Amino acid sequence: MTNDQSTQRFVNPISMTPFPANALPNPGGDNRYSLVITDDGSLFVSDGTQYREIGGSADPDPYGAGNQWQHFNVEIKNVGGTLNHFIKHPDASVPAPLVSAVANASFSLTPTPTGPDASTAFAAGVKIGNPDSFKIWLDTADIVPAQASVMVRFNSTNDGVAYLPDPEFESVDINGVTRTRLAIGIRDTSHATVGINTILPTNDRFIQVEVMGWLPPFS
Repeated sequence: MTNDQSTQRFVNPISMTPFPANALPNPGGDNRYSLVITDDGSLFVSDGTQYREIGGSADPDPYGAGNQWQHFNVEIKNVGGTLNHFIKHPDASVPAPLVSAVANASFSLTPTPTGPDASTAFAAGVKIGNPDSFKIWLDTADIVPAQASVMVRFNSTNDGVAYLPDPEFESVDINGVTRTRLAIGIRDTSHATVGINTILPTNDRFIQVEVMGWLPPFS
């Protein structure tokens, strides 16, 4: 790419840390600019005499905390008078591929625990809050709020109301384990909290919310 100007606009190799040229292909020796990606994902630019590494990180986590990108839907449904839930792909009726932050997340319809928080375990990654019955708790790892970010949006329901989901990172004791988890609070259009049982009083009523953002993987 002799005299290629686009490379010069993007990269100023003189300001970068030198890298031994003998570790990379011959840079050309005639003032040609070239880019090289090594087998470990590093990117180098040559000014025709030596290669210089372009600084950066292969980790896409913007917080540098080992978080992973999450994107999934949570659906709560009344099945014969009992709340059930499942976690799915945001765009298809298949398991969610980006849900490493929720322990035991399942595409199978599972009865949703609703008992007191401190003495009731999660099931398939989900629990309804008690006493805060408007909260959908997700069984996440311990979250550092300053190092995580989540957006939640209302996806659908079948009662004609556009609810307002409100994500929160909150320290809570669930079944004897206290840590900061992700909760999705449900509010109506006047921003008043609405209990999940109130939203889903009869068979086949459901609410579905979409979750996306950076969270620590559960391990």
